[in-house]
Amino acid sequence: MIKISIIFLMMSFVSCSMLTRDSSSAFKNYKRDMTSHDYAKHLEAITLKFVEQNKRNIRRISSTTDEYIKYLIERISQNNEIVLSKRERVDLYIVKDRRPFYFSMPDGNIFISSQMFIKYFKSEDIFISAFTSELAKSTLWIYQKQVLILREDYRIENMIKFAKLPFAEKVKLNNLSYEIMKRSGYDPAAQLLWLQTQNRNTVDFSFMYEVPSEMAREEYYLKNYIVNKGDESTITYERNSSKLFYKLKQKIEKAYEN
Repeated sequence: MIKISIIFLMMSFVSCSMLTRDSSSAFKNYKRDMTSHDYAKHLEAITLKFVEQNKRNIRRISSTTDEYIKYLIERISQNNEIVLSKRERVDLYIVKDRRPFYFSMPDGNIFISSQMFIKYFKSEDIFISAFTSELAKSTLWIYQKQVLILREDYRIENMIKFAKLPFAEKVKLNNLSYEIMKRSGYDPAAQLLWLQTQNRNTVDFSFMYEVPSEMAREEYYLKNYIVNKGDESTITYERNSSKLFYKLKQKIEKAYEN
């Protein structure tokens, strides 16, 4: 049943307005059609430029060298092979910033502000909720196609705008993340708790939301999804955060708390 749910959720992402690996649709870009692959590579190029321009305030943590990130990727991929193949590398970028935000770009590039770890990631499951959504989004290329004007520099505000999804797609991504967490043995209810946390701190997260009321609507739709599933799974979820998570959290807090 879980496998069927994930396949159905994945099929629902394929639309003419979204960039996905399975989508063959394209949009007009100057003199020729830009394919999904072209657009993904364009976003990757922008990502490299953004990281280079902001390297003093960004710290990269790679799954190829960090024990904890490597473990997360292997655990999530192995239990969700239907949608997430085992990746060679995922790069987690910690951005020094007092605003709480997180976003991703195609092919394993995930960005999280230092403030998220300092103020909001109090438990591992909450961190996993945010991380899983962005991993799925990045791996599956769940991005809205839009005409991007080339710039000399890219600010955080630009990157967050590029990563924004229409409301209906956010709802689907929340549902997919819930299923991925469940299959990985993490507490999927943390996905709802994370949305509730953002909804209770509207001012902080307004930086990420153009329409703050969407936070409450996302929470409402995920709650309905969970209720309608009538999930009675016997999986035993982990409740305590791992030592590896606390090690990562303490390292980040120590480096960015001042």
